[in-house]
Amino acid sequence: MSMLKTESLSIHFGGLKAVDQVNLEIQKGQLFGLIGPNGAGKTTFFNLLTGVYRPTLGKILFDGKDITSTPTVERSHLGIRRTFQNIRLFKGLTVLENALIAYDQKLSYSIFDTFALNKKFDSQEKVAAEKALSLLQLFQLDRHVHEKAGDLPYGAQRKLEIIRTLMSDPKLILLDEPAAGMNHSETEQLMNLIRKVRDDFNLTVLLIEHDMKLVMGLCEQIAVLDYGVKIAQGAPQEVSRNPKVIEAYLGLEAES
Repeated sequence: MSMLKTESLSIHFGGLKAVDQVNLEIQKGQLFGLIGPNGAGKTTFFNLLTGVYRPTLGKILFDGKDITSTPTVERSHLGIRRTFQNIRLFKGLTVLENALIAYDQKLSYSIFDTFALNKKFDSQEKVAAEKALSLLQLFQLDRHVHEKAGDLPYGAQRKLEIIRTLMSDPKLILLDEPAAGMNHSETEQLMNLIRKVRDDFNLTVLLIEHDMKLVMGLCEQIAVLDYGVKIAQGAPQEVSRNPKVIEAYLGLEAES
């Protein structure tokens, strides 16, 4: 069954067709990669999926529901979460506080419960803290719990962003260049973590990434955008041999 499907999805900024007639279908539980040269429309596509932009035309279906006109916050409640190309942590707050913020939408206690510090408040806060600490341990950030997020190394900040997407029990996570700023060893570790997270949390993952080793080693299906148009889709080896993909990346026509 499909988790996400786009039908002729397009957005035009004046005469610029940033995303043009993109048809994409991602199955539940799939690790799916979206690649393409700089300026190909990948992040714009993410912004369409999350409701930051409204499409000029086309449809977005999520878990069988048409969400084309659904506001961003409602898409989040439905189970779509994302990270950003430019890290957006609360850098003055601690690592633990950054993780806990993402759990807020699941809390049901009232202002009265907060001031009373009653059983309902305590029990929900305990669940949130246990979940955050468990994820921080999984990503090997538990020793940084009380450090400010802005003091973490760049790669660790990337991991913390992913943790925040997981705190609200999403169905689909969108990862925008999750390996940016990481060295080879960190990238290898991240690749294994994303696969483990998909399996353990029964997630669907769509990622944008320029690290081809990560994409080819992790993703089960890959789609390629070039100037807003999908030019290829398939298994990693199939996509890597596609003449249109080679031309888009190298600027040269592949030999026949």
